[in-house]
Amino acid sequence: MRLRIRNQQITTTDTIMADAFMIEMLSPIGSRNMIERIKKVLRFKNQKNKNRLNEVQTMLRQLILNVQTIDGSIYSSSTLTFIDWILRGLGPEFQQKQKTHFQEKNPERVINPERVVNVADIILAIPASEMNAAIQAVDSFGSNILHLACYHGMDVHTLNYILDNCSLDSMVGAVSVQDKAGNLPLFNAVESILRGKIELREGQEVVKRLYLTNPKTIFHFNKDNYIVSEFVYDHIRHMHRESEEYQQLQVLHKYLRELIKQAYLRQKKEWEEKTYQRRPAMKLGLVDASTQESTQESAQDLAEFQNLTISNFDRILA
Repeated sequence: MRLRIRNQQITTTDTIMADAFMIEMLSPIGSRNMIERIKKVLRFKNQKNKNRLNEVQTMLRQLILNVQTIDGSIYSSSTLTFIDWILRGLGPEFQQKQKTHFQEKNPERVINPERVVNVADIILAIPASEMNAAIQAVDSFGSNILHLACYHGMDVHTLNYILDNCSLDSMVGAVSVQDKAGNLPLFNAVESILRGKIELREGQEVVKRLYLTNPKTIFHFNKDNYIVSEFVYDHIRHMHRESEEYQQLQVLHKYLRELIKQAYLRQKKEWEEKTYQRRPAMKLGLVDASTQESTQESAQDLAEFQNLTISNFDRILA
């Protein structure tokens, strides 16, 4: 079984370990020994030791808190590079690789799911008090923790842990961050459903929380000029319509279209209320300054609303 990570293919645990810990050169003195300990724990995490998971979490937390940037902030791009690897290396694909390897050598044994560290364990290892800073970090691809965790099928409980421990501005900003492909965390969450990283119902809950945090993200175009519903449609349009996979993903597509309708109607209502509240009383004679200003602002709102209608709603739902 081959593990695909972005544009790379990783075939052995040792290769993953070697690539992952380039962070050693960027970390402060003292982190090297901690990283070596983490590497050792990860290599033997299938052994019968129930304390392994807690040990990984504790060391990861210590490592994150030890990494300092020049301006004194706790989190940096180099820190997220390490978290990025942890998420990728310990995501569902790598877990399955570990399970397969163990079962091949021990066909009579049953795998205990608790022995496999997953994305939630890593995210929950980040102290709640530091989440507001952690969520603002991005890696070399422009991805933040939400991008990375959603890519690996993060459940809604873990997502709530991240967002509930952030300020409103940080929370809204984080779900609106674009990576270099122009994708928001919402795109990664939907992609994880398409790739079977997360069950449909749980995935929809993740999508719903991201959407409610900033409904305008449902209209966002990535660099391929897709909004998220088109992204799903393009994935399923060549599938056999009687297949179970198509039927499930069609549910997802309809759900996203419904969110688009809700966001569109909300935006329309906000525009109408804003325009009505700002409209001055009618006066005879010359147009005074307040009326002229209101008219100009209304025209700007109208242009924005028409653009929303033409480019993002009628095109998809007509």
